[in-house]
Amino acid sequence: MENQIENLDSPNEEETVDSENDVNKEEEPEFSDREKKLFARTKKSEGEIKVLKEQLKKFQPSDSDKSQSNEPDYAKIAFLETKGFSNPDDQKWIQDEAGRLKLPLTDIINMEHAKLKLATMKDEREAQAGMPKGPGRGSGKTQQDVDYWLAKGETPDDQELGAKVIEARIKKEKDSNKFSEQLFTG
Repeated sequence: MENQIENLDSPNEEETVDSENDVNKEEEPEFSDREKKLFARTKKSEGEIKVLKEQLKKFQPSDSDKSQSNEPDYAKIAFLETKGFSNPDDQKWIQDEAGRLKLPLTDIINMEHAKLKLATMKDEREAQAGMPKGPGRGSGKTQQDVDYWLAKGETPDDQELGAKVIEARIKKEKDSNKFSEQLFTG
């Protein structure tokens, strides 16, 4: 039995020679004229398809062409306005978010984080619009403003700003006291 296993494992030169001869003896299948014509037409069509695909790539706009357009997408703006987003800042944020996430506008509008962000933006706009204007409102002056130091009545430690404050005080005194306090009796 061991001899049989060894014989099976060992290469048999006679078998390999016979199998090579058998391959040579096999003839290629013969195709009919109709099959040959169909094969030729198929190859020709494949070549034409390849050429058409290359031509199609030339006519399709590339991603860089789309991104260079500075013109707003009026269809998207109209869609957002019908959904109640008439503020340009809201519209821009929604479109930017759609581009960032690569999702359609309808999906962005329905997302929770978008709803929260848009509500926050709306609240900030309303708060800004509700702030008092005019004299009741804070001056908004900082310590780097000359008017701040004039109102405070002091001189800042910064030499340049201090010089400006002193000049402004002198000018203010001259402008406020155009008339002499003593009457001229000539």
